[in-house]
Amino acid sequence: GSGNNLVEVKLSAGEWVYTSGDGNAQDVPVLTDDMMADVLAIDEVAAASKYRIGNMWEGINYQNVSLDNSSIYGVDENYFGVLGYGLVKGRLFVESDQKQFKKVVIIDSVAADALFKDESPVGHTLEIKGDAYTIVGVVEQLNPYHPTAETMSEWYTYYGSANGAKVFVPNADWPMIFSFDEPYHVVVKATSTENMTKAGKKTEDALNAYLPAKSEQEESEGQDYRYKSADLLETAKALQKVSESTSKQLIWIAGISLLVGGIGVMNIMLVSVTERTREIGLKKALGARKKVILGQFLTEAAVLTSLGGIIGVGGGIGLAYLVSKITEAPTAISG
Repeated sequence: GSGNNLVEVKLSAGEWVYTSGDGNAQDVPVLTDDMMADVLAIDEVAAASKYRIGNMWEGINYQNVSLDNSSIYGVDENYFGVLGYGLVKGRLFVESDQKQFKKVVIIDSVAADALFKDESPVGHTLEIKGDAYTIVGVVEQLNPYHPTAETMSEWYTYYGSANGAKVFVPNADWPMIFSFDEPYHVVVKATSTENMTKAGKKTEDALNAYLPAKSEQEESEGQDYRYKSADLLETAKALQKVSESTSKQLIWIAGISLLVGGIGVMNIMLVSVTERTREIGLKKALGARKKVILGQFLTEAAVLTSLGGIIGVGGGIGLAYLVSKITEAPTAISG
């Protein structure tokens, strides 16, 4: 659905993904240019970028405004191109920012709106853990994919944690913010959607080849960190199977509902015919044929049920928007 063919290869211990400050991954080597060259040499990989990520509950400020519950990324100069970010204002990171350890920062449009409102952020100073960083650019996701949320659970899954502000610094500045160097995650862009699984698996294998072997005790204690690709294509297939199964169940439920509704309509029309025997006799006396009389009752039934359906659909949509306006809960009307 997103159409970007991205596969994230994250450093993980079992199901636990490495997060900033986890001391158990001290033996994991920092990704070098040679290691990234091995990744880029994979046939199914079109582009790749290494990055770090940490959660900043507090510590990012502009004057008296604090940017709470945000994410900070340490990225290379390829990150924005691979992830599909577009430049809104200013510039992106360049090679000299990394080599000269420049204290520069790029923020996304969510952070810009939260801190600067209608003011241009470029050139202003952002304070990160007490150090001053100059804002050189503002970015936003190009052609973001917004899945349809039809329930509150889906809304929280898709959007509840997706709207946090993001702050990007050069990878070289990461140790100055967190006081130590840390392992990287990698994101690769596959050459096609069909190659996503292969690209992720081969990247995973290439990076794990550089990791030291762990003892059985370390593995049992959850310290056996290995790079693990997020197989989005397989996840999508699994979700599609669940969706197909759910759709079949809904078809059966709808069919039963239509059957019950049809029996109800049939009984009502039978009562109507019984109560209108005089009218039917009069029509026959005037020369009306059975087909004409039958057509009249069928037309009445069709018109009444159609009007009932239209009123029901319209009432349901109107009630959904009314409840949404009163409770401020998100509403999604599926087509």
